[in-house]
Amino acid sequence: MWITFKNVWGFLLNRISLPVKILKLFMVMPCKPTLILADEKTAAALFCMQRAEFRKLVDAGALPQPIDLHGFARWRYSELEAVATGTAIEEEFEP
Repeated sequence: MWITFKNVWGFLLNRISLPVKILKLFMVMPCKPTLILADEKTAAALFCMQRAEFRKLVDAGALPQPIDLHGFARWRYSELEAVATGTAIEEEFEP
């Protein structure tokens, strides 16, 4: 029988205590940051739009208005997500 990394790793994991196994699982899992605010480019990309088209819909009132963050326009991701999933629809919109 050949000695491979898989065989050695399996042998070691079988002899490690359960808390260490759980810790190793959490060490391997990637940590993805949560998006809270989006700039115009990112917000438009969430809807697969060009920035100009996105801005027209914001100006027309079809999409949420940005908040002013010290001179920077930012959109709340939760509001954009609500529009994308249809939970924020209150009335019919006609451009």
